[in-house]
Amino acid sequence: MSTSTDTLRVALFGLGRMGSHHLRAIRERDDLRLVAVADHGSDLAKSVAAEVGCDRVPDPRNLVGRVDAVVVAVPTSGHRAVAEPLLEAGVGCLVEKPIAGTAEDSRALIEAAERGGAVLQIGHVERFNPAVAVAREALASEIAAGAVQRVATRRANPPSERTFDVDAVLDLMIHDLDLVGALVPGAIERVDAIPADCTFDRTVARLEAASGASIELLVDRAADAMVRDLIVETTTQRVRVDYAARTVWRTALDAPDETAQLPVPTADPLRSQLAAFLGAVRGERAAEVDGRAGLAALELAERVRAAAGLS
Repeated sequence: MSTSTDTLRVALFGLGRMGSHHLRAIRERDDLRLVAVADHGSDLAKSVAAEVGCDRVPDPRNLVGRVDAVVVAVPTSGHRAVAEPLLEAGVGCLVEKPIAGTAEDSRALIEAAERGGAVLQIGHVERFNPAVAVAREALASEIAAGAVQRVATRRANPPSERTFDVDAVLDLMIHDLDLVGALVPGAIERVDAIPADCTFDRTVARLEAASGASIELLVDRAADAMVRDLIVETTTQRVRVDYAARTVWRTALDAPDETAQLPVPTADPLRSQLAAFLGAVRGERAAEVDGRAGLAALELAERVRAAAGLS
């Protein structure tokens, strides 16, 4: 096991939009050595490898024994093929969300990590948003007591030229479904969708938790403007988070005209996520969002997709 002062050998699979962000975060750290990159576009991988001074190794099996950790940012359908042989060999993997394209593939990754004694962390990066951390701290006692009564989220983007291999539920709503599990412990008993509002790029869903909490979620990849917000209401307070602006506003329900803005530290979620993953690989902490948490979010997403007629 590497210590906190050792240089870790890492590889990056996937050099698309998210992969490029991961590449920058990796290159900023002086405790990492980038050993290899891979991408479906071989020309891109070749150019990045030449620029960075690392190898291009498209087959993950060829990295066994050469790396300590791998970031997997390939399209969702390729997560299992890349991560499974590495996890079985004991190589820690940070796998972009969702964990995989199916529950079967997700379980295969979890089992491979268990067999190999490897860290499997899923890239639900909103867990590392400092505004979310502040909100969860403000709500901690009521979350533990099951006193959350309502959760509402909106996650919308203007149209883009990106090509999507998954619908908006697996692309965007999966973030909020993961947070629902953190905010409302226990089972989700009912999942409904609004048929007129459910397409490949837009879905509106309503969930009901065993605790009685109501949950409303909207995602839209063809909106007029970007919106990223979360509202949590308990028996005593309302907390509103703007994910993008990283602000948190808190209103006590016994004084609804008085709203306070809570201080939020400056931190980059992607870099915080990488630091947490590396800490887990070094044995300093458990994975923040492990494979089972990733599977729970995916299974809930599949229930939403079924209700919306998308699966």
